[in-house]
Amino acid sequence: MFLPDFDFSFAIALICVFFAGIIRGFSGFGSALVMAPVLALLYGPVTSAVSILVIDFSAVLQLMRTAVRHADRKLVVTLGVGAVAGIPTGAYFLVSLDPDIVRAIISIIILFFVIILATGWRYGGPRPLPMTMATGFTSGVMGGLAGFAGPPVILYFLSGGASALTIRASIAGFFTFTSLCSILSYHWLGIFTADIVVRGLWLIPGFMIGVWLGGEFFKKASEKTFRHVVLLVLACVAAVGLLK
Repeated sequence: MFLPDFDFSFAIALICVFFAGIIRGFSGFGSALVMAPVLALLYGPVTSAVSILVIDFSAVLQLMRTAVRHADRKLVVTLGVGAVAGIPTGAYFLVSLDPDIVRAIISIIILFFVIILATGWRYGGPRPLPMTMATGFTSGVMGGLAGFAGPPVILYFLSGGASALTIRASIAGFFTFTSLCSILSYHWLGIFTADIVVRGLWLIPGFMIGVWLGGEFFKKASEKTFRHVVLLVLACVAAVGLLK
């Protein structure tokens, strides 16, 4: 079995995924936004994207039962169809572009969505089919390129009037679909390799401990304070990735 080098880089990666797990356990999303720039700096964008896919899929599987029962299936399928075209496109850019360019793109995307989340903006207009498909496609491109497909879809779901349970379940359902599509795309491009996958598996325990701890924080902490801290950390991480 492949064993990663238990060096300083691995220690930083473990701390990163632990903190990402806390965010995921508290808010239900956002973990990949923390992992992407850090893992890309440590191991390169390709290893980062595949590792995030492996790590995050462990949390997605935990939410499958809720997704099946409570998700807006029609909306999830529509977004998923758009993502089918977007994921291979993003994966192709991942292996074709210069790694420094990919890292810069990841950091810019994260900073963009940090600003949106910080302002609390929500789209309140109509959501016709072309917009839904375009949202799925955009999320798919981001998922294939960087390993995180969430931000556009999360903002899209939050703009509707569905309950928190339906939103959380629908996001989980969409992530399950995009994760499976990403695995197929990465395998087709030859980057879903055993050594990268196993490295991601070694990081899962730290991530799951963080998810549990984040759930405990959710019961006690002030959401407003926690959200501000998370956004500040995301902005700093993205800035470091952009300036590297």
